[in-house]
Amino acid sequence: MRRTIIWILLVVGCCAARAATTTNAPAAAKAAGPFIVVKIVDLERTADYQIMNPSEYNTLKKTVGNESVVFPTALELAKQAWAIDGGHAAAATGKPGKTSGAPLPPTPFPSSLLSPRVCEECGVFADKSEAESRLKQCKHELKKETQSEVRHQHLSRLGKEEAAEVIAARIATSNNVMRAGIILQKKMDALLNIPRSSSDSMPTIDRARSVVFQLPKPLELT
Repeated sequence: MRRTIIWILLVVGCCAARAATTTNAPAAAKAAGPFIVVKIVDLERTADYQIMNPSEYNTLKKTVGNESVVFPTALELAKQAWAIDGGHAAAATGKPGKTSGAPLPPTPFPSSLLSPRVCEECGVFADKSEAESRLKQCKHELKKETQSEVRHQHLSRLGKEEAAEVIAARIATSNNVMRAGIILQKKMDALLNIPRSSSDSMPTIDRARSVVFQLPKPLELT
């Protein structure tokens, strides 16, 4: 009887140890480095930073390289699609309330504002907390560039209505570039046979609204 009890305890102990090892394995694998901070500049030349593992970064580099090969062809196809659509963009003049009611002229495809995607390594870290710290630093520096004091000083020298028109024009341009970028990305995906579902991450027109073209506080619109 005593031998049986000892045998049962050994079996239970082994099972518990195996369960603990199985449970902790994914967490250990997830925390394994190295961690790479990557800068990604998208088609609309908007920069962002992400933390990736080596496999993800290599996949991204391969995808970006393939996109650069088909970019010229995709750009021409995007221009054709834009022309068929008429290239109409809302308030392309940047002067809301001053249209005569006549149809807006076709908006030119913003080829000069689009470029192939670029990715570059900004640091490799063994510890994830160090990678997150570097990521935070990079994003902070990017935000400072976007909200540059020069831009605010320029707007502060304008009257309230003039500043509003400048902001509206910049938002309209951003919207046009965003629309063109979506079309261009779809053309590249088609050329590379990359399936993309509606749930995948894609740039949207709404993202243009997040671009910081704000008035300084003394001239803030109400």
